[in-house]
Amino acid sequence: ERIGAKGSCGLKVDRIGLVGQTIDSIFDGFKLKLAFNAQGKGCVNVLFMGNGEEIIEQKRITVDSQQWSEFMQELVTPDGTKRVEIEITSAFDTPIYVDDISLIKVK
Repeated sequence: ERIGAKGSCGLKVDRIGLVGQTIDSIFDGFKLKLAFNAQGKGCVNVLFMGNGEEIIEQKRITVDSQQWSEFMQELVTPDGTKRVEIEITSAFDTPIYVDDISLIKVK
């Protein structure tokens, strides 16, 4: 079954599930653009991490849509950032579908 936007292969997270990705070597003052397509119900969280498990700052993008929608968020990494973690979580009763996710450093 193709579950992505435009019939492509996407990601499905359900039953209060969690999928995450860590991106290393992201430092203070980086300008980033997070973009993705999503439908369903859940959140895409961006955690700016310091040393160890220290969360310096967190940004949350809430998804609550029955149709595929485009999301875009411009971010600036706070002081002390060493890496970024992206977490996708679903709601209890409704899955979230995510496709075409990208995190790009902008000038």
